[in-house]
Amino acid sequence: MDPFYMRESIICNPGDRAIATRQVEDFMLANIKKGAILIPYFPEDKFCTLIVVHPQHSHAVYLDSGRDKKKDYTHIRALLNDALTGFANKAGPLKVERKSRGGLVLTHTTNFPCLRQSKEDNGMDAWYAILQMQEYIKYADDMLLPESLRNRFGNMADAPDREIRKNWGRIQQFICTIILQDVNNRSGEFFYGYGLPPNDEIELRLEMSRDERPFNSLEGCRPFPLGMPTTYVVYKGRVPGVYDDWEDCRRQVHRFSGNSYKGYPTRVEAEGRYARYLAGEMRDMRRNRMKTMAFVMMVIVTMLVMFYVIVV
Repeated sequence: MDPFYMRESIICNPGDRAIATRQVEDFMLANIKKGAILIPYFPEDKFCTLIVVHPQHSHAVYLDSGRDKKKDYTHIRALLNDALTGFANKAGPLKVERKSRGGLVLTHTTNFPCLRQSKEDNGMDAWYAILQMQEYIKYADDMLLPESLRNRFGNMADAPDREIRKNWGRIQQFICTIILQDVNNRSGEFFYGYGLPPNDEIELRLEMSRDERPFNSLEGCRPFPLGMPTTYVVYKGRVPGVYDDWEDCRRQVHRFSGNSYKGYPTRVEAEGRYARYLAGEMRDMRRNRMKTMAFVMMVIVTMLVMFYVIVV
């Protein structure tokens, strides 16, 4: 399910809301055997709420770490209700059904006790959503006991930031593991086989989402990652030159002793680098030729001197 559509600024548009509704409906059908699905939702561009949906029981719980600020869930309520109706039409009757105006609806609990931020808008909403997702999974068995669950989350609601901040590094490592095993790996559940999107496409999606937060890492803010190479320069290989395809480049350097090659994001940059490399090679050749000529001249002069000494 594309998180791009799970934000208020997108689903307020009827066309985009219809696309998001189909995505949620398909997600419910794909996970029909699971008792609940977890959906991160952005009621505002800088806030994140984790929504726990129980399709078979027609119930949705909103875990909002920044619930001190009142939020409008009108559009996401309508979206989830429409998705539930489509899900029931394809999956069959639900265990618990609630109807309104001819369609199925969820019971939306928006003030459920959960992990809470120490202050309003501290910029960590998404991290809290992930942390609450982990806590939900950890206490999955207790989900069948609503009162026990409310008490447990009620105890966590007063936890200060310093007590949970240590988990964020572990969450980052866990996300990296998912990317390596399930996204980049061909056998992974979330394998994206269409190649990496270019940086300008990523920037456009961020601009459309109005997400201006910097990229974060364990080492702090980093600049935007460099683009993937599209052109390759073979400096030392079977046939040195500029190649637009990796397979052509690989054929020139594969099992070639002392090979040297590098990828560049644009052909213009690749051709410029290769031209400078050739110019440097020409300078080295001229320099070596002059050294060779000087050595030959020195040898000739030495032989002439020795011949003169012997004759005289």
